[in-house]
Amino acid sequence: MGLQQEKKVFYLAPTSLGDTEYQEQHLGLSLREVNQNQFLEDVFGNFSGYLCIFQKRSDGVVRNVLYKKHQKETMANFLKINFGQDTYISYSTYYKDKKKNTRVQSNIVHTYMIVQDLDYYKFGMSDKEFLEKLGEMIRNEEILCPNYIVSTGQGYQLIWLVEPFKNIAGYTNDRDWHTIQEFLYEKLKEFNSDSVVKNPSAVTRLPGSKHRKTGNLVYGFKANEVRFDLKDFMFSYNLVPTPDRQVKPKKKQGANARESTENTPKTDYKPASVTRMVSNWNEFTLNRYREEDMFIFVMEQNQRGNSYIGIRHWLALVLRFHALVSTNGDTAYARERVLQLCSIMDMTETTTEEILRRSEGAETYFEDWVNNTWDKNKYMRGGLFYTNARMLDLMNIKEDYYLQWKMKTIKIKNKKYDTARKHFEALAKGKIKGTMAAYNQERTSSKVTRIQEAIQHKEQGLKYQEIADKMGVKIDTVKGWFRKKK
Repeated sequence: MGLQQEKKVFYLAPTSLGDTEYQEQHLGLSLREVNQNQFLEDVFGNFSGYLCIFQKRSDGVVRNVLYKKHQKETMANFLKINFGQDTYISYSTYYKDKKKNTRVQSNIVHTYMIVQDLDYYKFGMSDKEFLEKLGEMIRNEEILCPNYIVSTGQGYQLIWLVEPFKNIAGYTNDRDWHTIQEFLYEKLKEFNSDSVVKNPSAVTRLPGSKHRKTGNLVYGFKANEVRFDLKDFMFSYNLVPTPDRQVKPKKKQGANARESTENTPKTDYKPASVTRMVSNWNEFTLNRYREEDMFIFVMEQNQRGNSYIGIRHWLALVLRFHALVSTNGDTAYARERVLQLCSIMDMTETTTEEILRRSEGAETYFEDWVNNTWDKNKYMRGGLFYTNARMLDLMNIKEDYYLQWKMKTIKIKNKKYDTARKHFEALAKGKIKGTMAAYNQERTSSKVTRIQEAIQHKEQGLKYQEIADKMGVKIDTVKGWFRKKK
């Protein structure tokens, strides 16, 4: 490798030593080496707030230096002058605070990364052995492929890029981020993972800088072009997204809290009317409608040929919890509802027993909610309640107004939805030209066109992930199209 300079920013250029080829050979991934400027632009782009460069100087002094977007040249000069010092970049951007404690979570504007710092060499593991084991984990889909693999010559950092999000301590994004970091930390313990990564205001080595103690340059290798959402990690690893409901149904008090539900209808419950405001729904109606929404979602996605494989366990968990709440703890009824959902779900690569097992946690969530013993450090409200906005995001239907219209409770109330709702209602009542059948036919035809486009990409040799990226859909959706085709 040769250290070169471009527009006053140091970067790393390949030489005949073939370092990139070494990583590819043992990791089994196609890599692209990036310079410092490319790394910063790719990770942070048109960022909000201040970038934080952290340095440990040879004289023992540490400092955080902040830069805004228009100060790129100033930052480049700083990095040039201080090359040779240990230099790091923060996972997040910050507000500029007159106080000294600038790099703290309460001062974060957005968080951009999920990071794991692996000091496997302390276990006597070689670079070759580490890369081969990591590559095997990625190929076996035990972990999502990181966007960057950063090498210091004494260890590696893995960096996954996430869509920038506000990271307020205790709120859903923060809880999900910590859940993901904890999962990866435990998953990668055989590589001596470092617990420092559990802090969103932590820092990681900056490619194009120097590891002062060893004298090694810090190299950055791009391994994955896809930037993730937090929910991509949650569902890929079968983690439960943080419940965050701000208004939850009132629990019945005293001896009647577990009264018999013998006279409660067990299936096909269809109340005559729906109260529009969630806060006005009684405990039974709200939770029974939540149950129905799980079925409506699955049936509509089945009709469209859309994949929901990644969230099947979560759908069953949410269904089972609301079935418990609506019946004051009838576990037999809740289990039966999950079985009914399994009977209409795409069960590719899973079993009814597996879905039932993974949804059993709903009983613990219910008990904690009833007894007020829920872990207040884990989620904001007791139980397994989600706001509508959170549900729409997790189900990836924030702009699918037709599906929202069909569901009972999971919908957004804005002008776009209201306009779409009026259109659908007018179609259903025959007040405007066209029919619901024609509208559904148009949606189906559009889906057929998309599937045909995907088939063409497949015939051109593109992989599922490449097709998904090109068409702007999830990889599970693409896989679902090809299963339907077969």
